[in-house]
Amino acid sequence: MIYVAILLNASAGGGKSIACCKQYEQYLRKYKIPYEVFVNDWPLTFDKFNRIAVLGGDGTINRAVNTYHSNPLPMAIIPCGTGNDVANLFLGKLTQDEYFKISLSDNVVYVDAATCNHKWFINGVGIGFDGWVVKRLLAKKLFSGKMAYYTTVIGLLFFYREHEVHITYQTTHAEKSFSMPLFMLSAANGKTYGGGFNVAPFADYTDGLLECISINKIGLFKRFKYLPVIEYGRHLNSPLPFIQYDRITRLNVSSSNILTAHLDGELMEDNNFEIQIYPKHFPVVIPASLQ
Repeated sequence: MIYVAILLNASAGGGKSIACCKQYEQYLRKYKIPYEVFVNDWPLTFDKFNRIAVLGGDGTINRAVNTYHSNPLPMAIIPCGTGNDVANLFLGKLTQDEYFKISLSDNVVYVDAATCNHKWFINGVGIGFDGWVVKRLLAKKLFSGKMAYYTTVIGLLFFYREHEVHITYQTTHAEKSFSMPLFMLSAANGKTYGGGFNVAPFADYTDGLLECISINKIGLFKRFKYLPVIEYGRHLNSPLPFIQYDRITRLNVSSSNILTAHLDGELMEDNNFEIQIYPKHFPVVIPASLQ
């Protein structure tokens, strides 16, 4: 018998999580599935439960991942936030009833997770330009999918200035170290973020590796020229001189300047970022078709 602990943030999605939770409760009652709801004040342990259902967007999932990073229970995701890139990573875009049905299934996969400065993430970290996009979106209280992300990106392309950084990372067979004026760097476990930008098209969340894509200083013309290329995931199809790409297990990015970054959409600022992957760390419920 499944016993579900429902976790939600009442403000996720501008209140959409509350409405979604009511519908999910109706669904569970219909099939006589026992559950308890935890709004904002989440439990420390899950002694009597055997399934967690997280209702919300990327921010709510990030909180769950950081709160329960040693949790052995399968985590089901029911997207109802303003940013749902993590849900799209594991579920694709489905109907609400399909999300509800999948949340009770036995299709559980242990997915890779990673830490950045001791904070956990599942989808990816973006340092530099990507971090500033999230900072602007949060300042505008806009995080409503691809259009908000796209318009913010366009505005920043005119004004963003690179910072000199030193990068060291470990691949499966070597360590690499170099310095560069950084436009942006992504350490990605999932393929997309920003409402659908295909930043890491070759990412696989079960291979024990992060996709590291670092972009050197580029002029305004090339910024606009290659934005659609990155959006559709074609920037790694052929070598571009300003892109460094590798598949890594550890990463350090340091600078004499404070760098702006995001971790699964959550804002971070520091002058040093230590990132490490933990293979097959989180049990996540996914559709059978993706298993």
